[in-house]
Amino acid sequence: MLGRTRAPCGTTSANSDGTISIRESGFFFLPDFPFLFWEQTILQNIGIILRLYGVDGSGIQDRVLNLMREFDLLTLANSPVERLSRGQAYKTALVALIAVDPEVWLLDEPMASGMDPLGQAAFKRLARDAAARGRTIIYSTQVLEVAERFSDRVCLIHQGEIRAFDKLDNLRAGAADKQNTLEELFMKLRAGES
Repeated sequence: MLGRTRAPCGTTSANSDGTISIRESGFFFLPDFPFLFWEQTILQNIGIILRLYGVDGSGIQDRVLNLMREFDLLTLANSPVERLSRGQAYKTALVALIAVDPEVWLLDEPMASGMDPLGQAAFKRLARDAAARGRTIIYSTQVLEVAERFSDRVCLIHQGEIRAFDKLDNLRAGAADKQNTLEELFMKLRAGES
């Protein structure tokens, strides 16, 4: 999906001519450790990302400032990213992602990114708002309690193989014990039980 590994078969395209460009793909990938320009400031990084995605126009400056305020980054706006904590760097990338407003968010371990509780809460609220507007948020986590509380659908993967993909209630309905936690369901699926 991200072009990071070659698929054994099939095609991936985002445009009618089969090409994929960063501006038109509708995807924004945020890895565990964001790709940022470490010598540049928070504002410069956000500006670079917005230009890469072709985002401009009225209201974008206010939107970015509001997002920076929500993620408690305003006082650090002119700080080089290399001086930030891991969580602050991740929040910088999140501000850019949310300002771009892509159709599909792909995030690697956002809940283990080093963000403080304020950043975690802002991310969850803004991701839910985006989902309510029709955006798709796909994220990985090894903390199954997070997936249980925060996801509409769950995809359980073990050793590269999808073991289950459904709404949590549907996964529970198919289990012998309807009250299983997601962790219990995963352990049973991993062991080959239903």
